[in-house]
Amino acid sequence: MTSGANSGNQPRRPDPATPLVADAPFPGTADSGLAWTMPSSSGRDAATFSVRGVGSAGQLVCEVALDADFFALGRSVLGPIVPDLRLRLCQAVVDTEGLRALLADLRRWEADRTPLRRQLSAEQPSQSLTVELGVREGVICTPDRPVFTVRYEDFPTHIEHGFVVDQSCVAIAIESLVGVVEGAR
Repeated sequence: MTSGANSGNQPRRPDPATPLVADAPFPGTADSGLAWTMPSSSGRDAATFSVRGVGSAGQLVCEVALDADFFALGRSVLGPIVPDLRLRLCQAVVDTEGLRALLADLRRWEADRTPLRRQLSAEQPSQSLTVELGVREGVICTPDRPVFTVRYEDFPTHIEHGFVVDQSCVAIAIESLVGVVEGAR
């Protein structure tokens, strides 16, 4: 949205029905509706998948919110924890069968720590949304404390974000995912 000048050389205000970024939370910020979340074991990262609409049969339009908080950057003084990453994929098309399969995968991991990789995106030629849970090279993790990774590709965009989780994080994801799967029937 741009602002211009009116004939009186005063800045023109946008339509009051159109919120500005400064007037509201980050555009597309997930609400507490039909959503599932995987938090990190540190409590500083989370991936939240919020249903925003229903596409064609068996498809949901979701907002994928990736959030990370870290200590303030700087050499001499570490300050309070501040937002470091706020990424929103506002229109990811997700297959409901993929969500049901992911729920089964997470329950299987809970029982025997089987690593998983599940494509969630509906069949689209260019868009791919996958989640993974397992040990990842270069990250301090174990089969009991694996890395949860969200990967999104839509040429030329490639986004990958991961963080360490534990069984309590997976239990939270399972509980919230059950609500989405049951609500998507």
